[in-house]
Amino acid sequence: MNQSFYTSEANWQKLHDYAQVAHNIHKSEIGGMLVAVEDKDGDWILEDPVILKQVISAGNCVLDKEALAVYYTKAGVKHRKSNFRFVWWHSHHMMDAFWSGTDLTAIKEYSDGDFSFALVINLKGKHIFRVSSWKPFAMHIDTKVEILDGIERKIPNKIAKDIEKLCTKPMYKPVQYHNRHAPIVNRQQTSLLNPVDIDSDQEAIRAVSLVTSINYRFAAGELSFVEWNKIVNDANLRMNDWYIDDVLSEAQLKKDVVHRKSEDFIEPLYSAEDMAVWGSTESKRVDEQKEEWYFNQSYGGIY
Repeated sequence: MNQSFYTSEANWQKLHDYAQVAHNIHKSEIGGMLVAVEDKDGDWILEDPVILKQVISAGNCVLDKEALAVYYTKAGVKHRKSNFRFVWWHSHHMMDAFWSGTDLTAIKEYSDGDFSFALVINLKGKHIFRVSSWKPFAMHIDTKVEILDGIERKIPNKIAKDIEKLCTKPMYKPVQYHNRHAPIVNRQQTSLLNPVDIDSDQEAIRAVSLVTSINYRFAAGELSFVEWNKIVNDANLRMNDWYIDDVLSEAQLKKDVVHRKSEDFIEPLYSAEDMAVWGSTESKRVDEQKEEWYFNQSYGGIY
């Protein structure tokens, strides 16, 4: 590949401003678009970094499809006299600059063209830029963006205003699993046939918030696998209705913090079927099971 890729210090700093503020406010990734314009030497200049309406979390950012369509139209009109390509960019906050499985799927969405560009940055000053050629067959080359010198400056207030306006945290959907770990009945459950909604139950909301925090800290190297598990086990012993799913290995957790949403780690401690079976007529047996499970967990679940 003979082409080089450049951007100005101001444009590069703007990307990092977005990434930094999203991390400061939400402990989340953030993403958006750039335009790469070919110059007279056949090199490419990255211009006009923006963010769009999106849902952000510690391990993902999803751009709104309608906002993206509007962006394509406006940017296309602006650069219609140039040879240009869109560049999808996003941040990995304190994690390494790499292509996750989710990233690779997003890159494939541009496979209907001849070639495409994508960029990942992080807050450690690292980045990776991918050139994907789709015809006559798929081929990918990872390279770097050269930054033109500039002067340091503070993060503009507009960056925080853009993020506040365009970025939202995920809305957690109800999940109904049959938990394999503990047959515990919620004494405050109002209906045996309708498990508590993870959106509205305060214990579930606190659990999701905890998982988001410890997953981020693990990904950033602030928590070890042992420390992550200890926090999860302690939290599980304090909860009545929900359970944070355990992870069997450090390698699996490294994958899960990237590919699983925080709410995917949370499970009810019972199913509707369990509740129907464990009616009030068996309350004594339920209490015995509950006490037995807590006892086992206090010794690492080995009994």
